[in-house]
Amino acid sequence: MFLVQRKTVPLSLIEEKWVDLALPKEQFDDLVRIGSFGGDTITDAMKTVCEILTADPEGGPARIPFPLFKDIYTYLAQIDGEISQQQINDVMQYLKYDVKNSFFPDKQDGYVQPRNFLSPECPKLSAS
Repeated sequence: MFLVQRKTVPLSLIEEKWVDLALPKEQFDDLVRIGSFGGDTITDAMKTVCEILTADPEGGPARIPFPLFKDIYTYLAQIDGEISQQQINDVMQYLKYDVKNSFFPDKQDGYVQPRNFLSPECPKLSAS
């Protein structure tokens, strides 16, 4: 057995990335207040991200644009340090097909929702 040393990222660096993505500051503050994103896994974090950043009404599908999901998930996965680039690519490939494919070009109008990445067919977002 071996121990994996996790990296700690300063909150200011995450906030800087958030601002670079032109996301609303009040939503960043909400995420910080939530703390652990409401769970222990990156999957829980991404579900909460979708719920906070969606333009859908409360109780709706909590969709966010695929490029936004990709940027946030990739960033968090790289910070995690245990998620391989191949795993990130597999998740993105699956979701990209689910969101838009050649048979149904506007299947979800380019949006990802939690049901897409919570599906048993989707590669796991986390390393374990």
